[in-house]
Amino acid sequence: MKLAQEELELVGDITEDSQASEDFDDAKLSQAITEMKEEIIKVIEDQGQISREEIEKIVREILDKMDLTGVINQVHIENLINFFINFSKTSDLDFGKMKTQLENLSKELAPKLKEILKDAEESGLLEKIIAFFKDLFNRFSSFFD
Repeated sequence: MKLAQEELELVGDITEDSQASEDFDDAKLSQAITEMKEEIIKVIEDQGQISREEIEKIVREILDKMDLTGVINQVHIENLINFFINFSKTSDLDFGKMKTQLENLSKELAPKLKEILKDAEESGLLEKIIAFFKDLFNRFSSFFD
């Protein structure tokens, strides 16, 4: 549960600090974090562990792929790397189960994000973003219960 709360706070900080940028897209950030988790879990399953350098490479490559590198500041990138180091060291996670749930969430996420973005444009962007991330991380926090 602590890890899920840490993630929620990190995403909230990144969103708050980056939303003024025209290039920031919270849907891309959410998708990037999901992809980062999937890649980190894959490396752990394949190798039994993951290094800081591998985590950093994954974070930077996915941020670049999602066109978020120039939008998210270096402090937040370092915070993401540190978060995923903690994520990778959590011993009580069932990575197989988490991988399946992340894949399912990823499939469900795209249509929801489009709907949320449309709604957010029509009425109160910040409130919709906050509600979306709370729902997303409430779902994710069920992994840790």
